[in-house]
Amino acid sequence: MEEQHLKFKKKFIEEASELIDSLENDLINLTNDFTNSKIIESIFRCMHTLKGVSSMYGFDKISDITHLLENIYDHVGAGKLKVDAQIIRITLATADFIKTNLNEENDEAAINQLFEQLSNAINQIADDVNIKPKQKKEKPKQKDGFATWLISFTPSDGIIERCVNLVYTFGDLFELGTYRINRNKHNSNYSIYLYTDKNYDDIEEVLMFIIDECKITKIADYNIFDEDELNKNVIVPPDKEETPVEIQNINDDFAAEEKTEEKEKKQSPVNIDVSDIKIQNLVSSKIHVDAEKLDELMYLVSELIITNSQIKLTAKNKTNDVLKPLLEKIDNLSKLFRNNTLSLRLISINDVVIRFKRLLHDLSIKLGKEVELVTQGTDTELDKSTIDALIDPLMHIIRNCIDHGIETPEIREQSGKKRKGIIKISASHSGSFVYIKIEDDGKGINPEIIRQKAIEKGIISEDTNLSEKEIYDLIFLSGFSTAENLTKVSGRGVGLDVVKNKITELRGEVEITSKINEGTSFTLKLHQTVAILDTLLFKLDDMFLLVPISNVKECGLIEKKMLQSTTETVPYNEQLISYIDLYKVFNIKKPEQNRLKMIVIEWQRKVFAITADYIIGEHQAVLKSLGKHLKRQDKLTGASILGDGNLAYLLDLNAIQAVV
Repeated sequence: MEEQHLKFKKKFIEEASELIDSLENDLINLTNDFTNSKIIESIFRCMHTLKGVSSMYGFDKISDITHLLENIYDHVGAGKLKVDAQIIRITLATADFIKTNLNEENDEAAINQLFEQLSNAINQIADDVNIKPKQKKEKPKQKDGFATWLISFTPSDGIIERCVNLVYTFGDLFELGTYRINRNKHNSNYSIYLYTDKNYDDIEEVLMFIIDECKITKIADYNIFDEDELNKNVIVPPDKEETPVEIQNINDDFAAEEKTEEKEKKQSPVNIDVSDIKIQNLVSSKIHVDAEKLDELMYLVSELIITNSQIKLTAKNKTNDVLKPLLEKIDNLSKLFRNNTLSLRLISINDVVIRFKRLLHDLSIKLGKEVELVTQGTDTELDKSTIDALIDPLMHIIRNCIDHGIETPEIREQSGKKRKGIIKISASHSGSFVYIKIEDDGKGINPEIIRQKAIEKGIISEDTNLSEKEIYDLIFLSGFSTAENLTKVSGRGVGLDVVKNKITELRGEVEITSKINEGTSFTLKLHQTVAILDTLLFKLDDMFLLVPISNVKECGLIEKKMLQSTTETVPYNEQLISYIDLYKVFNIKKPEQNRLKMIVIEWQRKVFAITADYIIGEHQAVLKSLGKHLKRQDKLTGASILGDGNLAYLLDLNAIQAVV
């Protein structure tokens, strides 16, 4: 039992962390529009959910603090109180407190102190506008013995988000006594009539996970489904807020069913049949899976793809009318299996970007700057392990952009810029690479200042000639900084070398470009942990090469005499396109032949052609990053094992295109 409790507690912590991320995002968006009712409602629901579940797992302080804030936002939603910067600031501090409280390793004394500070601040707001704490609902008094209760149930989307199992919930409810269910034909409301000897508290406890979607009302001190009881008694009116219940109508609804039942059965608890409630559409569409299980599944899928390639290669030159359709079916199934499995591990970069909105908000206030976050292509997905490893380096880059890049509003206006600076995060997917760019429109980096700092520190000598890229790379050296003064944001003894090290661990690259008074950009080039791509497999001498099939426009032959050797172009669709001789690129002896095989590639809106000795065809490739021996080969980006054991290399189209 204890083990199960810990399991659910861990799940609550994970879901609470997601709720906090969503809460922070809503609060930052609310700073742009204090009257946005949808955002206010979302914040209220978040507080309400945290309050309702946190105390179950021993997080009493989270329950207490969210209850206080819930009162504030309840009045905001009702139009009795207006949101201001102070309310948002305290709510953000509460979000920080909840995150701290979820981490059980933190100092309890510090948590208690922070709780007291927040409680006092929230209570002060409540006192200023005379907000009284919500009183608990007055529970109906009940005499000893049986009674009939009406549970009005209106399911909401929140049930799905909280992964509540309604079958178990109502199964427990129906064990309390005899029940009948009536559904409103015009909406999704349910009226559940329960005849039981249990009291209000017992019913409420069973419905604790959906209590906010339920209204519990005692409607009679007897069994309304027993005609003799009904005729002898006077109807007890329900709570004033509840619409009066016509007992006779209820009885009529179930008249046919009642006639077929024995009187003895009517007065005793009936067998549970949760199928009476049509709740299939409320079952959660999400489940949580351990990352280790997904890793194992990913490995098995990659092995399946390799085995499938081996089968295809073995059966290629053999004609068997019986096996052929089966092999095609296995091939199609393996592709579907691959795509579904890959999607399980992928997480949108936007999930991480939400956290950075809070970072920008806090740092802008600290540094007296105005900054706006702009995103583009952040629906690009990366493997979960890569996303987790990226959080720290991305956060450090953004802090660097705000602190060193973006100027104060006054200086920006003097330079002819808008008061509010912009930090843009964009992402794009290319083959087995994902590119993430973080750029600002600030003052930029002066390469001469970097050079002078490097000379002062003895990193380079005065007569060392460096390219602009090499100068910018000096920033990534441990302890290197051009800041004149240390600040609370960047003066912590941690430089951009941390970013470089983290990206290198991911087998990625980071590059800086900058223009004085225009801004700076950091571009991260990342390998996917494991990529499975549909590719075109071709051969160049003894070398097997791959290109993504999505980038191939056409394959064909071309006469050697049509090759414009002086301009390195070939005719294509009544125009000349660039021609890249892969024999030259890989230093391979070109065969003597009059006709050449050509593959036309479209990459980043550019069209060019590459050479091939033999075009084998479409190949589903399980791609992995190159080992240290081939790391310097910048024209290749990954490798795949073919069915016969040979290696095929994926061309880096970005590097190949740069040859043009």
